[in-house]
Amino acid sequence: MSPRIETQHSREAREQKPVQPLLISIDECATALGIAQQTVRNWLCTGTVQLPTVKIGGRRMVRTADLLSFVDALGTQGTQQQDPAPAAATPAAAPRRGRGRPRKGAALQGGAK
Repeated sequence: MSPRIETQHSREAREQKPVQPLLISIDECATALGIAQQTVRNWLCTGTVQLPTVKIGGRRMVRTADLLSFVDALGTQGTQQQDPAPAAATPAAAPRRGRGRPRKGAALQGGAK
């Protein structure tokens, strides 16, 4: 058996760093954030977080650059100073409707008899 000759091309191929993916799945995004996959899906569905996604072949994917900027923004949210609004100037919040199918009692309270 002849000795293997190492060329410059084969040496460069081994020394190259692995390529980072440009897009990651929701599952990989949740793993990177250390939270449940369903939590990320709920955030995206309800618009709780502003994390842009791309749909490829029926799969929802997140750009790694967007995920990194989202994580960077998490650290700066607590440091921003906000002027507290006076309590009298704040409008009263409208009552939130409950989740799910409305109950009979809730429908009757609306004034319908």
